[in-house]
Amino acid sequence: LRVVGSGNWPEFGLAYRHLDRVDFVGFADDLNAEYAQATASICPIFEGAGTQIKVIESCAFGRPVVTSAFSADGFGKEIADHLIVAQDKNSFVAGCLTLLRDPQQALRIGKTLRGIQQRQFSRASFIDKLRSEILSLTARPTAEPFMEVSQ
Repeated sequence: LRVVGSGNWPEFGLAYRHLDRVDFVGFADDLNAEYAQATASICPIFEGAGTQIKVIESCAFGRPVVTSAFSADGFGKEIADHLIVAQDKNSFVAGCLTLLRDPQQALRIGKTLRGIQQRQFSRASFIDKLRSEILSLTARPTAEPFMEVSQ
């Protein structure tokens, strides 16, 4: 298990140094490298703002996600249907074990999530939506010019 992100990880690393095969990485300069070696992502966030972005980031990197209902919310049903939603520590562990025991399933889920992310949440899809909206607004007929009637 690699714990990546901002936080007081050196302190956690000391407190949990007895745990074998757990690395408290902390901030990573290169997320590409971290995601490349990951089987899945875990997003156990139950409140806050901006934290759900980790779910869509994991999708962009083609990784399945074990997450809370809070973090799964907001990306639409199509993505939510492919996330493993956990309510407590036991269901988080069960979700992770499911993916670790079947790496082919993890790859399929990750590939599906990446496809959805690319269609709905990528930079290119945003530009296409923005372009389409601008074109539809500029193509509408304009109102008659305002004419003042003098008496």
